[in-house]
This record gives sequence, structure tokens and C-alpha cells, in this order.
Amino acid sequence: MNRVAPSRSLSIAVIASTALVLPLLILELANNAENEGGFPVALFTVLWLLPLLLIAGGGQLLRSHNKAVMVAAAAVMIVIAVFWVGLVADQMPCFLGVPNCD
Repeated sequence: MNRVAPSRSLSIAVIASTALVLPLLILELANNAENEGGFPVALFTVLWLLPLLLIAGGGQLLRSHNKAVMVAAAAVMIVIAVFWVGLVADQMPCFLGVPNCD
């Protein structure tokens, strides 16, 4: 059985997570350059960490042989994915530069 090294698996998760968040970051920087409230570091940290956990967890899920663990992990991953999509949808007007979007 071909196993992926943990460091390589984490590298893939980091790259994929960055690829998901980078367009939103570019939108935020381009459309809110004069934002006097500062850059939303916490928001982008959460937006980056959630897919990182999702992708890294998915890799571990595929390697699990315990059905109960797989079902529980899949349920948690669905919750993470739904939360991330909801957060992006909620913040999209802010990324696009709509005034008073919060």
C-alpha cells in the first residue's frame, strides 16, 4: 500500500488551503485598500485554517480502517465545510468592497 509521508500530506494541505484563500485575500486587498479598520487577520486565519484541517483530516480519513471513526470524521468534515462556505458567503460583500458590509 502506498503511504504518503505526513510532512508531504501537510504540505499538500497547506498549498490547497492557500490556493482557496488567496483569491479572497486579493479581493480584500484590492477592494478595501482604504479600510481604516485594519486588515481582518482573524478572519483570514480562520478561512485558511478550516480548509487546512479539512484537507489534512480527509487524508487521515482515507487511511482509517475503522468504520465508526470514518463516519464521525466525515460528519465533522461536513460541518467544517458548511461553516467555511457560510463564512465565505457571509463575508463576500466585504471582499467585494461593499461599504458597511458587516
